[in-house]
Amino acid sequence: MRAARNSDRGWLQWVAVLALILLVLCLVWLVTPSARHALHIQTLREATASLQPEGATAEEKALRLPFQWDSVHPGQSGTVRLTLHLPVLDADVPHALYLPRVGNQGVVSDALGQVLARWGRFGDATTDSSRLPRLVYLSHEAVQARQVVITLSIQPARAGGLGRVHVGPAEQLVHLFERHYYWRVYGSLLLAANLLLLSIFSLGVWWFRRDPLAVDLGWGGLFGTLAYLARVMETPPLPWPWWGAVVSGAIVLHLMFIWRVWVTVFDANTRWTQPRWFYGVMVVWLLLTGLAFYLGRSAIWIGVLLTTYVLSGSSFVWVLRQIYRRNSPHKLAHLALHLLVIALLTWDLVAGRIYGDGVGSLQLAPLATLIVISVFAFLLIHRFSHPPQPTISTHTALEDGRQLERQRIMRDLHDGVGGNLVGLRQMLVHADVSRTELIQQMDSVLDEMRMTIDALQPSHDDLITILATLRYRLQPRLDAAGVRVVWSLPEVTPELLMPPEHIFHVQKIVMEALTNVQKHSGARHVWVQLEVPSTFVKQGHAVITIEDDGCGLGATYNIRGGMGLQNMRARAQSIGAELTIGSSFRGGMLVRITVQWQLGREATA
Repeated sequence: MRAARNSDRGWLQWVAVLALILLVLCLVWLVTPSARHALHIQTLREATASLQPEGATAEEKALRLPFQWDSVHPGQSGTVRLTLHLPVLDADVPHALYLPRVGNQGVVSDALGQVLARWGRFGDATTDSSRLPRLVYLSHEAVQARQVVITLSIQPARAGGLGRVHVGPAEQLVHLFERHYYWRVYGSLLLAANLLLLSIFSLGVWWFRRDPLAVDLGWGGLFGTLAYLARVMETPPLPWPWWGAVVSGAIVLHLMFIWRVWVTVFDANTRWTQPRWFYGVMVVWLLLTGLAFYLGRSAIWIGVLLTTYVLSGSSFVWVLRQIYRRNSPHKLAHLALHLLVIALLTWDLVAGRIYGDGVGSLQLAPLATLIVISVFAFLLIHRFSHPPQPTISTHTALEDGRQLERQRIMRDLHDGVGGNLVGLRQMLVHADVSRTELIQQMDSVLDEMRMTIDALQPSHDDLITILATLRYRLQPRLDAAGVRVVWSLPEVTPELLMPPEHIFHVQKIVMEALTNVQKHSGARHVWVQLEVPSTFVKQGHAVITIEDDGCGLGATYNIRGGMGLQNMRARAQSIGAELTIGSSFRGGMLVRITVQWQLGREATA
């Protein structure tokens, strides 16, 4: 699998080169309007405002633009009347205002009350004009009076308010407006279409190949499609704030799924990519996102977004470190690609959301999305067109595996079932053996045979499944002996996979420990527990403990002569497990087994 990933990375150098070229072209188109177009354009940074939160009295104050309603009255809806004082303009030339962000619903009028523009119905939360930039042509009266009034109705946590206002000749402002309008509208629609195609193709690859990378990419693409469509949707299908929570949740899910695919491709998997942590964090962030819009507190949502960026950014730094340490001819291309994505996302977070004007700022995250789409599209095409080919030694390896499995089954039947049958025959020869002892020996024969059969099941390579099966096999016998067993197994955890031979030896160790408890300890209770301590997660270790309240370690050694415990140690040593046997604080014996496992179904391939 690592060889396949190295092959996948070989063409990433070309993706990095294309991404750099694309970035330069887009930035030149976006940021560098011609001097002729920007010659007479001025920016207004101040306004006189009358703010009236719902249920409160109005307050008059001077504002610096950009103005965010949520920064002044968080969690409240209301209205604001902004008076803009225009510079001296040439009355013989048509002039206009360019508004990168204005909303949520509004009316623009001149000094005489003539309506110059209107977006949505005032106070009607079913529309949102802040999604798109606006161009307003000034009337002759507005130019002469040098004053324009913008009246807005605003909903909480909806980016309501007014960004910086650009005023100048209409001909010049049209070019600036169209440049940003096309980028936001057609760029968002193009990205949404590409994300949708990518997710359809990814889910198709998953359907045929069951590639976990493809299903993550498919979900990430679907949520990204919704997020980019919402950027241009002035009339959403759901009322506010439900629509805000849905879209923001889609952004979080899009970022998380794409992040997990990215770090998987570049072998930077951490604890956070494991299902338990990944989906746990996802649920917490979705709940916080819903809470932010329920309370109307956009600061909570910005905090969630910032945390998402920090998590993904830390993984990107780890990827950069790994790439830098590799001796690869594509190292520089990979480094450039990662630095480029980090720079674009950081720009949007810092210059856009924290210190900028939010949706009114120049947003470069779509460029990062476009680069990531290109990388993943190449990856899927490469994987789909280059299925893993069997090597020349595959047939030999399969035959060797079958032969080893036959030998293991023969050894298990000889040592387990065969040994117990010999013991049963010797007991039948002696007339003084009780009926109860004969039944116990027969139960041991049956348990050995069932365990051998269980080990042949292809689905029984998961440690938790095996212990659950062992519980099913041994519980009736222990209950009949008056021993109450308390099993403590994790309810929700990833598969802890082990080779079949290791699984069988773990079964035998646990069974031997429980047999000691039943026959020799005189215990009334036994506790069986499986846990994966947090300190052992990265090492792939799990701990099984068997503890009883019987007569203790010394009595067991005296009765068994130590043979059972020696067999347990030999089995543990043969699979590289660590076995410790000691006294329990409950008064009986404590058996502790530390075994190695592999995460996920691919681990046994």
